[in-house]
Amino acid sequence: MSMFLYSAASKLSDYTMTREQMALMPLLTPIANITVWLLPATEITIAIVLFFHQTRKAGLYTATILMFLFTIYITYMMFFYPSLPCSCGGLLDVLSWPGHLIFNGVFIALGILAIKTHNKINYEHNKK
Repeated sequence: MSMFLYSAASKLSDYTMTREQMALMPLLTPIANITVWLLPATEITIAIVLFFHQTRKAGLYTATILMFLFTIYITYMMFFYPSLPCSCGGLLDVLSWPGHLIFNGVFIALGILAIKTHNKINYEHNKK
């Protein structure tokens, strides 16, 4: 939750810079004006969904899938546009593209672990 809220707040707090960086991204250029709002809104929504027990499972899957999609995008950027800046916001701006891959890999692994743990806890709880 914290990572998504931090990322969204970073993007929104420096809206102009985020929009300019997104406009430089080859895949985002045509939709940068929409993405600059849609991405932080999605991140905030995921954080809210993760907060509530009734929706946490969906939030864990959504968060993990989103991190996986970000990883595919980063891999694409590494191969075709390695010198372009990241529009991630906050402390993540200082990471290189390979650093982003490591960061995302850690959060994908944590997401998978959280899903398995959540499923196990629910299984044990329902078994009683």
